[in-house]
Amino acid sequence: MDAKRPNDAELKALKEGARELAEGQQELGKGLAQLTAGGHRLTEGFVQLQDATSGMLLGGERVSEAASELHGGATQLTAGLEKAQAANMSLTAGAARIDEGVGKLTEGVGRAGGTMQSIASKIPEDAKIDALNTGAKQMASGSTQLANSAHRLHDGTTALASGLKQLNEGSGRLSSGLNAIAASLPTQVNEMEGTAPGLANSVVPSVEVAAPVANNGTGFAPGFITLALWVGAVMTAFLFQFNRIPASQKGAPRISYVLGKLVIPVCIVLLQAEVMFLTLIYVLHVHVPDVYTFLLTLATASLVFLLVVMALVRLLGDLGKFAAVFLLIVQLSAAGSLMPIELTGKFFQVIHPYLPFTWVVRAFRAVMFGAFDGDWMSAWLIIIGIGGIALLIALFAWQWKFVREEDYRPPVEI
Repeated sequence: MDAKRPNDAELKALKEGARELAEGQQELGKGLAQLTAGGHRLTEGFVQLQDATSGMLLGGERVSEAASELHGGATQLTAGLEKAQAANMSLTAGAARIDEGVGKLTEGVGRAGGTMQSIASKIPEDAKIDALNTGAKQMASGSTQLANSAHRLHDGTTALASGLKQLNEGSGRLSSGLNAIAASLPTQVNEMEGTAPGLANSVVPSVEVAAPVANNGTGFAPGFITLALWVGAVMTAFLFQFNRIPASQKGAPRISYVLGKLVIPVCIVLLQAEVMFLTLIYVLHVHVPDVYTFLLTLATASLVFLLVVMALVRLLGDLGKFAAVFLLIVQLSAAGSLMPIELTGKFFQVIHPYLPFTWVVRAFRAVMFGAFDGDWMSAWLIIIGIGGIALLIALFAWQWKFVREEDYRPPVEI
């Protein structure tokens, strides 16, 4: 802006030109005044010439007519000069105002130059202006974030208002409930006689026994009976070949293979169950309310355990025997026979309902002690179901291994 401002010489020339214009207008006004006066005198002269020539005998009339025409032209000239003089007076006044305005303009431009220089000295550096621009952008971004925060604050305030409304309603209901309780309480309560220690000693706990057991040994009997039956089934599996068939029997039905393999082992485990029954009843003198149901449970558990072990051997080969031993260790902790299942680990609690031990122990407790309201039948049916699944696995698991007659020998030489 300061570079585009006219310099002092140009301002001086402009000021002098305006002054000369005003002076010229004044001189023009003086000349027009003189011309106007001369026009008036010329008009008077034509009037006199017209009067003087109007009475002449020779050519007077024509001269008078010409003087009349010249008088009209002089009159028009005088009128035009008067108008020009009036217009010049307006121009003179305007030129005077222009001269005055140009003087003020030049002074104002001069002062504006100084002001611009002062403003320029006050303008900050470019780096500060750039920083101002960056700060403005940051302020705009912060304003956006502030608007978003204000929106979230509004949502939170709305949720808080709703929660306060619900709290107010709940407080009203709580107050009504407390008032109802206060109204239902007696106004006077007679104090109890005696002292605090005496009142405490007067409390007698009542213990109800749902399934009475004669002693601790008898209480652990279901778990150890189940353990003995499983060990017997595993040991029987070590004595017989559950996967090998003589080549001469190739082509026979699968059911005949399974039944043929089970004939002697079944007799062994049933004999084991009979020995267990006689030992408990006549040696250890364990009281059993229903002897026949107890004997049925012993026999069923022995047969089912044998089928489970056979299914493992049919699935895994000889490795299934070791799997049966490992499963014995797991079931001791997961069946709830030694301690309540609620006191064991999370893993044992998860697998507890899926183990044969669990239901055999439950059946023995129901038969021997009347536990679970004496409902041994439901546990017994689940045991039968587990045996059925194991029998199906033994029938259809993999292929039988056919060997020569001379290679078909017991796994254990006695």
